[in-house]
Amino acid sequence: MRKYLFPLVAFLALAGAAFAADLAPEEAKDHAGDSVTVRGTVLQVIVARTGNVFVNFGGEYPNQTFSAVVLAKRTPALAEGGKTWLTDLKGKNVSVKGKIEMNEGKPEIVLTAREDIHAN
Repeated sequence: MRKYLFPLVAFLALAGAAFAADLAPEEAKDHAGDSVTVRGTVLQVIVARTGNVFVNFGGEYPNQTFSAVVLAKRTPALAEGGKTWLTDLKGKNVSVKGKIEMNEGKPEIVLTAREDIHAN
């Protein structure tokens, strides 16, 4: 029993560290390629003519530090209500879950499900 206890405790400690803390928007750039939760205040929501929606944190475009993005062609069902459910997030503290990708030097999470973003 004892020989199994140390590996179990080590595993739980590592797993807990991986999920322990949310990232601030300005920390996202240091975690490209990682699946994380980013939490912060939404400062701007842009609904582009293409139907893509950009939820910006840490500043307004082009000075945002992080974005959550809905790509209309990739996830049309998410983008359909973008003018309402996403624009209503402006000014709110929001959590975004997903894999951080870099786009033009800025970190972003491309949303694939509505559950990946929510107001706290």
